[in-house]
Amino acid sequence: KGMEKDIFNINQGIGYFCGAGLGEAMQYLSAEKIINYNWLTGHLSDIALPAQITSLGLVLSSVFCKNNKYLNLASTLIPPTLSCMDELKILNLNPISKTYDSQDIACFFAGSLMAYGLSKANEKKVFSKMSNKMKNMFNKKTLENLAKQ
Repeated sequence: KGMEKDIFNINQGIGYFCGAGLGEAMQYLSAEKIINYNWLTGHLSDIALPAQITSLGLVLSSVFCKNNKYLNLASTLIPPTLSCMDELKILNLNPISKTYDSQDIACFFAGSLMAYGLSKANEKKVFSKMSNKMKNMFNKKTLENLAKQ
């Protein structure tokens, strides 16, 4: 059970890493006027980076601390909190950034909470239950009955 959860969270982290890279690439392409700017262009990496750190923090909590609930909470709250402190220039981790965007703060927390929520949903087998329902919905017998109507 633990290994399956860790693999899910590692895969989440990889997905968020790709999402953050895509977000940064979109921002570069937008600045170069190659693509149009939209909300997702400006905020994808703000969502993905804290989500990536959260999902990998959940793996570390599981592997080294037997899934300690306080470390899980820290893995969920520390990444967006540090990101907010940087956005507000309390920490100056990214001195290149000169703009303040209040939507970034919401994105930081949304990303971390999304990673934590998906991890919990996977732990409770929500996705496999949905998959089984989808399989039953589209099995041959059901489709034949629909065709008869």
